Formats: sequence, C-alpha cells, structure tokens
Amino acid sequence: MFLNHQIDLVFVQGDTMSAFCGALSAYYFKIPICHIEAGLRSYHLFDSFPEEALRQMIARIANIHFAPTKLSVEYLQNENLTYKSYIYEVGNTSIDALFSLEQKIINNAKIFWNNFGIDLDNDNIILVTIHRRENHGERLEYILNAISYIASQFSKYKIIIPLHPNPNVKEKIQNRLYKQNNIYLCDALDYPNLVLIMKNSKLILTDSGGIQEEAPSFGVPLLVLRYETERKEGVESGFAKLVGADYELIIKESLFILNNNQKINKINPYGDGKTSKRIEKYVREFLNLKENYAQ
Repeated sequence: MFLNHQIDLVFVQGDTMSAFCGALSAYYFKIPICHIEAGLRSYHLFDSFPEEALRQMIARIANIHFAPTKLSVEYLQNENLTYKSYIYEVGNTSIDALFSLEQKIINNAKIFWNNFGIDLDNDNIILVTIHRRENHGERLEYILNAISYIASQFSKYKIIIPLHPNPNVKEKIQNRLYKQNNIYLCDALDYPNLVLIMKNSKLILTDSGGIQEEAPSFGVPLLVLRYETERKEGVESGFAKLVGADYELIIKESLFILNNNQKINKINPYGDGKTSKRIEKYVREFLNLKENYAQ
C-alpha cells in the first residue's frame, strides 16, 4: 500500500500490536502519524501487558497525538517527545460511538436481550467482563470465587458474563460458574448489545479499558479488576475503584454498591461526543501547514 499509493497521513488508534505495526510502517516510509487515544499511561510495563509498552513506543514516532484528557496531555508533555509532534486534548472517540447509535439499532439490541431472558426494564443486572493477560491463572480464580459469592448473596440479580474466546479465560469461567442459576454466560457481544447492557447495569466489574471509558456516560459504578489503570480519570472522579483480584475487596465494594443502589451523577471525564469533529479540525490545520510548507 505504501509503495503504490500516495499517503498524506496514517491514523492509528489505541494500543494494540496492529496499531504499533501500522505506525512503524508509516515511520519507515516517513509518513506523518496521527495517534488517536494517545497519552494513556499506567507507567507499569507489565500492567497492562503488552499495551503499556505499545502505546509508549507509538508515542516516540507519532506526529500528532490526539489525547483524550488533560491528564494524558500532561503525560505526553512530560515525556519530552523529541520527534516533531503536536499534542491536542480532544476526548475519546468511543464516546462519539455511544452517541451515534441509531434508535433502530438500540431496539434490535433490546430484542436480543429479551430473547436471552433479560428484561432490561425490570431486572437487576450486573455486568462482568474479564479477559486481560495479567488476570490469567491464579488471579482469575480469585475473581471467579468472588463473583460466585456475590451471585449467591444477590440471587435476585442477573449477572451477565460475555465469554472472551481465549480458552485460558473462557473454559475457566464456564467450569466455575455455569451451575449458578443467576449467572448468564454468553458469547462475546456485538457493540450495540454491550452498550445496552452497560446502560442498564447496576454494577460493572471489568478489566476492560473501553468499558472504563463508556460506563461513566450512564452513571454506572465500576469495579476495575486490575491493580493499575491507564485510565485514572475515572478513579479520580469517583466512577471507578481499583479492586484487582482481591477476593475480599471485590466482595466488599460490590456489596456496598448494590446495597446502596449507587448511581453516579457526574460528567464523563473521557469525552462529550464531539471528539471526531475536533480531530477533523486539527487534521485540516496540519495538512494546510504541510501544504504551505511544501510550497
């Protein structure tokens, strides 16, 4: 592609291996790189693994850093990036996606959950997602034991657990939890179905990064099944608490939220649904500068 097409900019988003490879390919061809969701940091290279290393490496070669929050801007500024770069606070595009779902898609998602046996209007719902590498092995056992206990104490709640396809996670969850009547195991969810179940949950337990950003738009309390997070804004604003794989802490915080029917009435720190428009504005400015410089 780089050999056969004239490419003015390359966009990469997030902290996956594919994002890093895309950025590295563009770097080899000296094509400017725009990194969306830039500046997220835990500063622990093995938590999250390997994402923390990948996003830091992308930062060293990117030209335009679209950071979701003020804190992510500060991280990038403090890293003294020497490559020619621009840093902008724009919010996160995941919040744009939340606001762009059409009513027809939402209605279809509601039908999906009705067919699955979930009444979104009347059921008390807990959503659980687990997949990160650092939670494989012994940590996963502690987490599943805590979930099993919560399910036994709150029998009127329906606990939804989408199963990650990784057998290190999927098989352990199935073997440990399938017998409990109020635990509903399902395949990985399409985006609209996930959004709708998030919106209607009383509590979310997750080690996902994206859910940490999206759930605050619905005021849903989060317990983050990690010891470190690159999304510290949710913790600082009161939407999320880090509980790691600590059996007793997971139970303690879950019981507090459920017993108090806690809902959080604050503004989502990760975006307002206008991130894409800000990115477009800054990209146009960059291309104009590039064009004027070439002349």
